[in-house]
Amino acid sequence: MASMFLPILLPFKDEALLVRIVLNICNLGVVILMIMIYFNERVFWFNGITYEEALLAGSDRRKSYAKKHLFVFFLAFIIYFLLSIIFQIFNVSMWVDIVLYTILLIGAALGTIKIKL
Repeated sequence: MASMFLPILLPFKDEALLVRIVLNICNLGVVILMIMIYFNERVFWFNGITYEEALLAGSDRRKSYAKKHLFVFFLAFIIYFLLSIIFQIFNVSMWVDIVLYTILLIGAALGTIKIKL
């Protein structure tokens, strides 16, 4: 509901640019979540790790585990950010951005499955 009023509040009328900005903010939110998990060592928030396993692992292993996840999602963020700038310059359809963002986020999430504590 609120998203229909957002274009009125913003000073531009380019819908593709608006989609790219929103997707980059969402992607940045995922990276910020990974940073929070890294600094707080709350690796049991990740799927497949119980609180007891995380507690027994020790601080160094939890930080290393969270850092690997952070790296994967930060890499996805950088890739999408750079491609969204290129797509904006070449006026590529916003649907390409939506599909690319979805593939990158799912790929990053599936790519972290092999990371073990």
